[in-house]
Amino acid sequence: MSPARDILDALARRAYVDLPVAMVAAHPDDETIGCGASLQLFRRLLLVHLTDGAPRGLEDAHAAGFD
Repeated sequence: MSPARDILDALARRAYVDLPVAMVAAHPDDETIGCGASLQLFRRLLLVHLTDGAPRGLEDAHAAGFD
């Protein structure tokens, strides 16, 4: 089997994944929304966020009283 198939089979059985896995998410919390219930199964997970989650403008923060 391929490593990808091994990982998918393990997840389908709700078994631990011992292979190294890199998970790429566009924004913080996207990994939780996408596979939060399975994150605990990855024993060697590298999580990469492509953005810091900060908004481009601070209008909402200012409206809520933050600097």
